[in-house]
Formats: sequence, C-alpha cells, structure tokens
Amino acid sequence: MYKGQKFNPCHLKLLQKNGIDIWCNEVQQELNRRGINKSVKNDLRETIQRNYNLFETLYALQNKSDVHKLLLNLKSEEDVTEELKFEMTIRDVSLLMKLNDKKVFVIDLDEKPATKWIRWKEHEAEFEDKYSEDLGLQCSFEANN
Repeated sequence: MYKGQKFNPCHLKLLQKNGIDIWCNEVQQELNRRGINKSVKNDLRETIQRNYNLFETLYALQNKSDVHKLLLNLKSEEDVTEELKFEMTIRDVSLLMKLNDKKVFVIDLDEKPATKWIRWKEHEAEFEDKYSEDLGLQCSFEANN
C-alpha cells in the first residue's frame, strides 16, 4: 500500500486486543481484493510481533504531548516551537517492513519545517471527529492524494 491509496489500514488497531490479527487480516483482504494472490498475513503478523516494541515506542512518542489544541490554535509560523516541530516530525514517520527478514525499519524521519503550520492545522481540524478514547476502530477514513 502506498500514499494516496484508498485503503488506509489504521495502525491504532495494532494497540488493541487481537488488533494485530484484525490489522493483518484487513491487509490480506485488501491484497486479495486487488487480485494480488500472495499470502502475507502470517509473515506480517510475525514481523509486527517481533518488532512490537518499535510500534509501542512510536505510539508513546507520538502521544507524549497533547498537541491537538495547540495545532488548532496556531495563528502563524512564529507560533511553531521547536517542540511542536519535533512532535510533527515524529507523527509523520514511515516504516518499511521486510517480511522475509521479519524486520521493521524507520525510513522517513525528516524534520518538519514550521512553514507547514497551515497544513498541520487544517489536517488536525479535518480529523478532529476521528479521535476516540477507546481507539474504537474508527479508523476507516480514506488516505488523501
């Protein structure tokens, strides 16, 4: 799956009971729907389980601070602190999973510039109603182009 695709499996499911199985099943079903007849579910599950501490660490870092109100209240580039730039950098991380090696790599960790503040604010407002205290599988929105 890649950026801009209509299928966007929500990574928050990985933090729920049985979430890894649910997430892996969704990915496998989407591959099948696209006519890609390759079974990856078991390798995907094992790769995630072996590297689960990375997912937990990223989640903890991404939720270390509550930047929601801060983002919605931004008025200019000058309002963007170094801490907020770090928060936005850690929120926009790409991972590469090598299923044959059962390894996961962080491949995109570039610092986000303060000039993106308008996009951050708009994005936060767009997904405001998607937040859920129980991580309630409300992760069905589509990826943007």
